[in-house]
Amino acid sequence: MAEKTYIREAETENEAGDRILLCYNTNEKKIKNSSGESIRYGVGITMYTQRMGERTRCEKKSMEGIFATLNEARRFVDVLWRGLVTPITLEDIVADCVG
Repeated sequence: MAEKTYIREAETENEAGDRILLCYNTNEKKIKNSSGESIRYGVGITMYTQRMGERTRCEKKSMEGIFATLNEARRFVDVLWRGLVTPITLEDIVADCVG
């Protein structure tokens, strides 16, 4: 399992007025290959939706092993954070920007 570190948070509201907290993180994963072990970095999003009178809902999505350096992953998290990207669109954004 990849180790993750939260590095950015954003708070917003949806059309219904529900409070949404978005937490963006990098993750790292050790990859074994023919020359030993290397570390690859990825990104993830956790979204908490707080509706009045209801329990808080949590949605998560992460993509692992897409960057060679932590700095690349952090720069990409900044892009996600500025765009208020949600877990449901993470794969599409990664495919468009990195893929």
